[in-house]
Amino acid sequence: MQKNKVTTYLLFAFGEIILVMIGILLALEVNNWNEQQQKREFESRSLVEIYNSLKSDSARISQWIMPRLNNKKKGINAIGQLLEDRMNYPGDSVFMQAYYLFDERMQVSINYGPFEALKGNGLDKISSPEVRYWLIDLYESLFPRQIDFIKLNIEATEPVIQDAQRALFRPVAFKGESGNYDTYTLPKSKNILTEELFIELFRAEQRRAEELDRRTRTMMEAIQKSLAFLRGYFQEQGIEFEIKTVKEVGIRGLLQDSTSLTNR
Repeated sequence: MQKNKVTTYLLFAFGEIILVMIGILLALEVNNWNEQQQKREFESRSLVEIYNSLKSDSARISQWIMPRLNNKKKGINAIGQLLEDRMNYPGDSVFMQAYYLFDERMQVSINYGPFEALKGNGLDKISSPEVRYWLIDLYESLFPRQIDFIKLNIEATEPVIQDAQRALFRPVAFKGESGNYDTYTLPKSKNILTEELFIELFRAEQRRAEELDRRTRTMMEAIQKSLAFLRGYFQEQGIEFEIKTVKEVGIRGLLQDSTSLTNR
C-alpha cells in the first residue's frame, strides 16, 4: 500500500514537472514568435521607408534637377554657337538670354535618413543578405562616390568661374515698375565672346555640366534599379508597400534632403 502511494506521488510529481516544462516551452515559443513578428515588422517598415525615400529622391531629381540641368546644357549649346562666330557679337540682350541658362544652378541631394535609421538599429535586422548588401552598396558606396565626384569637380572649377564672373561682368541697377531698385549683370566689354577669360569660363561650366549630368544619370539609374529590386522583394515576402507619387511627396518632399550639394 505504502509503495503504491509513493509510486502515485512520483508519477504525479513527474507529471507536474512535464506540464511545467511544456508551459515553459510554449512561453518561449510564443515569445520567440513575438520577437520574430516584431523583427519582421521592423524590417518591413524600414524597407518601405527606404523605398518611399528613393521614390522621393527620384521625383526630386527628375522634376527639380534634370530640367535645370537641361536648361544649362541649352545655354551651353547657345553660347557655343555664339562662340563659333565670336567676332559678330549679337548684342547684350541675346547674349544674356543664353548666359542666364548657361549660368543655371541646381542642387543634388540624396535622403540618407531612412537608411541611417536602419543602420542605427542594426543592419542585421534585415533578414535577406542580398537586400542588406544591396543597401550598403547603394548608400555607402555608389551615392557617396557620385556626390564626391560632383563635389571635386565643383571645387576644381569654382575658382575659374568666380574669378571670370567678377572680371567680366558688372552689376547694373534699374528701377522697376513698383518703384523699387533691382540689379542685373551685363558684360563689361563690348564683345565678351572675344575675351580669353570668357573662353575659360565657358569650358569650366561645360565640364561642370558634363560631370553633373554623368553622375546624376548614374544615381537615377541606380535608384530605378533599387526600386525594382525592392518591389520584387516586397512581393516575394508579401510586404505591403505604398508607392508615393510626386503629388503625395509634395514640394517639401522634393526640396527636403539630408545631404545636399549646391552646384555653385
